[in-house]
Amino acid sequence: MTLLIRSIVCSAALLALAGCGGDKSSDKAGGNPTGASSTAANAAAADTSGATSTGPETATATEPARVPLKLYWSQARGDNFTTGTEVGEQSAIASQYQYIREEGRAYSAPTQLATLPLYLYWNDRLADNYTVAKPSSIRDAELRGYQRIRVEGHIFPTEQSGTVPLRVFYSPERGDFFTTATKVGVQSALDSGYQDVGIEGYVFEK
Repeated sequence: MTLLIRSIVCSAALLALAGCGGDKSSDKAGGNPTGASSTAANAAAADTSGATSTGPETATATEPARVPLKLYWSQARGDNFTTGTEVGEQSAIASQYQYIREEGRAYSAPTQLATLPLYLYWNDRLADNYTVAKPSSIRDAELRGYQRIRVEGHIFPTEQSGTVPLRVFYSPERGDFFTTATKVGVQSALDSGYQDVGIEGYVFEK
């Protein structure tokens, strides 16, 4: 994927959290996530009743730990937020995001194999988190006014054994980028009218 008091300018400390924007229903013309019958995250509600948040796997001598990429959802902001760090998870909880599921696993640090940093970007005006890795996606985020917050993990640029695509979807109506690696996430995005932006890289299957 630190609550905003809209009369106060976000500080640098707040920018290091999940985001410091308000809800999208008041920030965007035409956006109405709170009144929508389905969203990319909400469409998977049946998958959340027994959902539990899991921790990272232990690192070995040959590779870093694999950390879970956790999907959180804010009904108030209409924002899907995928994070692989403890600070991201704490920020999501503090901002009243709901835990949805684990999307996959990424490395916690660079490896001897070629990997890409998985960056979290935040747009204060849109109150949107955007998790990306490809150079072209990074340029797009910055051109759209998103600010880089931190690295959420490290992923493969090409398919490897035991990995699945990490895809980005986008809803023009909500101004929401949604990063997912699960079949239920992809189907939820399509059912909710999100556009398939493309593959950011590859992560370990959860």
